[in-house]
Amino acid sequence: MYWLYLFDKIVILLSPFYFFIKIVIMVKIYVQVDIFMFFIGFGWRFSPQKVFFN
Repeated sequence: MYWLYLFDKIVILLSPFYFFIKIVIMVKIYVQVDIFMFFIGFGWRFSPQKVFFN
């Protein structure tokens, strides 16, 4: 059971770092999905030049 206690301590020590990494990964995935949905939604109706340069 000692290794479990040790693991718990390591997780507590790393938790702010882990939380930060999780936020970064979630933001990256969300931004990628957002860009993908933007191109799916607008790519068929407008050319990329119109989207980017109005």
